[in-house]
Amino acid sequence: MAQVAFNIRMDEDLKKEFGQFCSDVGMSMSTAFVMFAKETLREQQIPFPVGRRQDVRRVRQADSTLREAQELSRDIEISRREFAEGKGIAQEQIDRDSRAFLDNLFNERERCAL
Repeated sequence: MAQVAFNIRMDEDLKKEFGQFCSDVGMSMSTAFVMFAKETLREQQIPFPVGRRQDVRRVRQADSTLREAQELSRDIEISRREFAEGKGIAQEQIDRDSRAFLDNLFNERERCAL
């Protein structure tokens, strides 16, 4: 099959670094791009994850959820102590509330990971 030229525009520093990497692993930049093209066609997808990075809002939401879980853990410990001292609510209610909160926490964590 006939060979054709294919031009790519990129930052000069990126080209230098990529050229050095290719040289270090014993191939030309042209060979690296041909490998990329063949793998893309073989797999029918880009051979690495492509997408937006997690946005700041999701990270903050996950941090907030973690803080809520830590507060709940402290509250549960206080409630257990108070219950042992004859104060507070029944352990069954604490367990139900804890399970409901943790279910919501894990659902939120899964949603944030998407």
